Amino acid sequence: MSAAKTLDLIDELRAVVADAQAVLSGQGAEALEQGKAGLAELASDARARAEELREEAARYVREHPWQSVGIAAGLGVLLGVLLARR
Repeated sequence: MSAAKTLDLIDELRAVVADAQAVLSGQGAEALEQGKAGLAELASDARARAEELREEAARYVREHPWQSVGIAAGLGVLLGVLLARR
């Protein structure tokens, strides 16, 4: 093989490698964007569910105020006992 053919082959291989890198980086960017979109949707769903839970808790407290006070007091006592043991 002549030196000119060898240099041409090397140039072609470099071009193939550059093309492959461009394709892979494009696919990586696309995968990253898809991941971001999925994460944003998941965060939105979590926020909506948290809001629903907050509303349910507020409604329960309005409908059962004394039970809510009792639950809060019980949790406070339990937390105090657990912290005192340390």
